Amino acid sequence: MKTKEIETMPINQELLNLIAPQGIEIKSSRVQMGEFLSKIQYISGYPSRVNIGWLLSLKDIPNTVVSLTVIPIEDIQGFVEGVSKGITTDKNIYNTTQNEFLKTQAEYKIASAETMIREITIDNIPYINLSFLAKTNGNTENNFTENMRIVKNKIASMGLKARLPAFQQELALKQASPYDISYGEITDISNKQMSLAALFKGLPFSGSGIIDEKGYYLGTDEDGRAIILDTFIKSPDRPNSNITISGASGSGKSYLAKKIMLNEWLNGTKFYILDPESEYKTMCKEIGGKWIDCSGGKGNNVGRINPLQVNKLPKDIKEDDEHYSSSKSALALHMDFLTTFFTLYFPEITSFQMSLLMEILEELYERFEINYDTEIDNIPKEKFPIMNDLYNILEEKVKDKNIKHREEIEIIKSIIRSLAIGHNAEIFNGYTTIEEDNDFICLDIYSLQGASANIKSCQYLNMLRYCEDMAFRNREEKCYVVCDEAYLLIDKKVPQAIEFMRNFSKRCRKYECGLITISQNILDFLGEEVKQYGQAILDNSTYKFFFRNRSDKI
Repeated sequence: MKTKEIETMPINQELLNLIAPQGIEIKSSRVQMGEFLSKIQYISGYPSRVNIGWLLSLKDIPNTVVSLTVIPIEDIQGFVEGVSKGITTDKNIYNTTQNEFLKTQAEYKIASAETMIREITIDNIPYINLSFLAKTNGNTENNFTENMRIVKNKIASMGLKARLPAFQQELALKQASPYDISYGEITDISNKQMSLAALFKGLPFSGSGIIDEKGYYLGTDEDGRAIILDTFIKSPDRPNSNITISGASGSGKSYLAKKIMLNEWLNGTKFYILDPESEYKTMCKEIGGKWIDCSGGKGNNVGRINPLQVNKLPKDIKEDDEHYSSSKSALALHMDFLTTFFTLYFPEITSFQMSLLMEILEELYERFEINYDTEIDNIPKEKFPIMNDLYNILEEKVKDKNIKHREEIEIIKSIIRSLAIGHNAEIFNGYTTIEEDNDFICLDIYSLQGASANIKSCQYLNMLRYCEDMAFRNREEKCYVVCDEAYLLIDKKVPQAIEFMRNFSKRCRKYECGLITISQNILDFLGEEVKQYGQAILDNSTYKFFFRNRSDKI
């Protein structure tokens, strides 16, 4: 094998003069490097408990270079014996002192030391010495002073305490530099014993836009940094838990939605899912959820929601709640819903016919001893009218030859017939049969694929109203309502339908509740007739995910 003589590159004096400082002056508390002033500090105090990402802010300290020197503890036996002796000393203090401060301090030290010994001897977690230095720079005296103030506040906000290695600035400067080694004079005063797991938990220098303490791993950002998300955290820039997911078919919408749903469910979040495409049936069954076919028919999994059942008012409604700030009763609010429901079902209904229908509905509820002053809370679901009852009262009125507006009422009767005794009666006629006995409920209307658009929209609105009622019953319980294929609720002739969704998206922030809206085309929400409501749904979503949208659809 031939040997090759190593060539020595000549020193580039011009480059050396360019990058080297004009001179270095070492002082007791700082260093002058050419035009720059520098001060090196070491971290002497650490928080007693740390969360994920406790060192994330290292990358955000301005005009500061941070150096972490990690040295494994080699004599583990000696280290454990030293910790054990410390426990003995602290127990003696705890048992003899009358000073409450010293007693509390000793108690905490004992617990920490016992945890340390258990992690080393039982859990086999490696322990290290960590030397943490921070070098702050400034190009003028004023700039240097201001930078030091910022660094001091930044370090304090991380729960750390910094001290100055007086008369050791030269060695501290060398250790903080990437080309030098550690020095005993610095590590002796700056070393902190901690588990390697605690250091890794800090995610030093990794950084991310979102690292939440109780979050779950969602993915990575454009720089490959982890996103650990807790959607129920509230802050000025994260006012609610609403999520919007939009993208073309096959772009990954359902995968993301299922990932969020599964992780949230594992964290104790309740789910109500409106599923027009039977997208979540398998997932629901795999995790032991409750899958309900709301398309009509018969079977163990078939469920019905009575559109005429009046929902209870949510408890402890705040005065600033826009939707409930008036003195409207439960029945009055339900009549608003029914106006939208019947308009969706039959968009050609006239204002006069709708007024007649509302008047007849009031009479129907009176027959069931329900009026605008009735407390709804204790009325069982079998005591509410159903569509067949509405059809019967209309039939009575049509048979009365002397009744006013008989022809208009006959038209209304014809409209209601299919809901009460016709081909849609299996969907809408009958008492509510869905029992809320599961924390993952999927309402499926896939079998309505061949039905007309107005039938699908009516049932979608009916299910959303049911989910709203369930979600608002408990302010303390985390809950998500998932609206897949949300475009089904968008009718340019009946903007009140998407207004209902808009109102829900605004109100749910006052509860531990969120709305997940999934749609293929974002422009569905921005049509001229529905824009004021669709735009609000998008704006009210703290978290927005857009997948492979065509440029002409944005």
